[in-house]
Amino acid sequence: MKERGLGKEICSFLEKKLVFFNQYLLMTNQIKEACALNRDEYPGALISQRQACIYKIERIDESIRRIVGEKPGRLDRLSEKCKAMIDGYLKRLKTVMETVDLVDRELMVALQADRKNMKRNLLELQNMRQAAQGYKNNKGVTPRFLDTVW
Repeated sequence: MKERGLGKEICSFLEKKLVFFNQYLLMTNQIKEACALNRDEYPGALISQRQACIYKIERIDESIRRIVGEKPGRLDRLSEKCKAMIDGYLKRLKTVMETVDLVDRELMVALQADRKNMKRNLLELQNMRQAAQGYKNNKGVTPRFLDTVW
């Protein structure tokens, strides 16, 4: 009977994990859209929400490890129905995680390209600044020569 409760608890955690992964995917897609539209504002709020999802997923993983780690042999005594439910959750999680990985890679490629463009623009600005300073009037003090005898 206790194994049934264990199965329900694991399923509950896996369901929560699936929800947070879907939120993570949504946030990643929104960040990708914001980068594609070249918005000037920094998507910091989306990034912090995405990081919150990661934190919650890690907490769920810790809880599952704690439950399973107490007595690993208890998992073998789960009913077939419960094992099938857990397997279904794991397959859906795998599908969502593969989608997240794909979108994450696309986002990283786009952000790396933006980073290279920004770096190039900053170097151009620095070169223009140095060139402009070359035209600056030097109205300083006339140089003194210390070895001149008076």
